[in-house]
Amino acid sequence: MCEDDAVIATNDDAALCKRYAVAKGYWSDPYIEYFIKSTSERKAPEISRGYYARVMGMKALLDQFLTTTNYNCQIINIGAGFDTLLET
Repeated sequence: MCEDDAVIATNDDAALCKRYAVAKGYWSDPYIEYFIKSTSERKAPEISRGYYARVMGMKALLDQFLTTTNYNCQIINIGAGFDTLLET
């Protein structure tokens, strides 16, 4: 067991939860399936709603930042795990 195993497990669990929420229709993410092929483990609705709130909150902040900078910026997401958020 390496020292990064706990961090990797956290990323994997988060990705599974996101994949499940996307599969249930909380939001659209065409890329999460490439990181997590399927999830047969059922997640509580509270988990999906929490991820929905987090994803939509981050999207709103990023959209506001991009608009403020007139898209003249670069965003570096450090330590984001399997983050597949799209700018639309």
